[in-house]
Amino acid sequence: MDRVLVVMVTYNRKKLLERSLKAIFSQTTHISGVFILDNASNDGTEEVLRKFGFLSTVRNINNEVLVENSKNNVNLYYYRNSINAGGAGGFSKAVKLSRELDYDYLWIMDDDVKPKEKCLENLLTVIHKYNVGAVVPNRNCKNFKDCPTVELDLRAVSKYFMEKRKKRVKPPFSEETYSIKTFAFEGPLIDVEIVKKAGIPKAEYFLLYDDTDYAQRILRYTDILFVTTAYLERQLPVPRIKKNEKISYTWKDYYSIRNNMIFDREYGRTFGAKYISPRLMFIHLLINSLRGKNRKNNLRIVLRAYRDAMGKKMGKRFNPNY
Repeated sequence: MDRVLVVMVTYNRKKLLERSLKAIFSQTTHISGVFILDNASNDGTEEVLRKFGFLSTVRNINNEVLVENSKNNVNLYYYRNSINAGGAGGFSKAVKLSRELDYDYLWIMDDDVKPKEKCLENLLTVIHKYNVGAVVPNRNCKNFKDCPTVELDLRAVSKYFMEKRKKRVKPPFSEETYSIKTFAFEGPLIDVEIVKKAGIPKAEYFLLYDDTDYAQRILRYTDILFVTTAYLERQLPVPRIKKNEKISYTWKDYYSIRNNMIFDREYGRTFGAKYISPRLMFIHLLINSLRGKNRKNNLRIVLRAYRDAMGKKMGKRFNPNY
């Protein structure tokens, strides 16, 4: 029997976490373990985890303290970060610790997703049928339908925004699977042997693009298949920008801009994609900033993101406002 370990990162979303855990424990295929990394939550997350049987025996892995328990033949693991290391830092630490445990697959996800009952069953069916090392579920919510990326143009100069580089397939789907070029940390199931070859996600991104970067490294060792019948629900709707709404950049935009540029410099396959695209993006954003309702703030964020990207200054460099 396949030994699957769920790897989840959470931060101050105890209600969403509780719904996610209920969905995980309702899978038609047995889950062997659940690993929760808590990014220093202060909203009572630990009380929710106690309800599910977490927080019991202390275990040491490579000098890292891991709280371990077992309930209904499922191993439960809990690790608490001393600080909020961002989504990237959380997944980096979680994968680093969980790959040392005795499992065949890591099922990696955020705390705001709910896999449908047959999600894991259908993912495993495809991973064995096509003998691949990574599969991804079909995500949906009230205002979002998954459109898998089947091509990622890393050569073009003018496609300086990541979304422009993506060629997507839109539903309804005619195939059981699609070979894809990127994914989000919202349910990919990855063979542990592939994880050990690819390494751990880069904590330096802090937020955003850590999953896009990780997908590129996974692709060095295996195809990644999108499974149309493996459904996963996103609990939070996708934010929508109203038409003609004036732009006001936030701390999240800093990480999106900086990491987009850093990704291009790392994975661009032409001189133009590596070095010219980030500069074109900078010019585009400068013009947009001047059109926004908060010019001073917008310019500050864009200039700082560009400066840090060009200097390859990563990590937490802009304080989040959760």
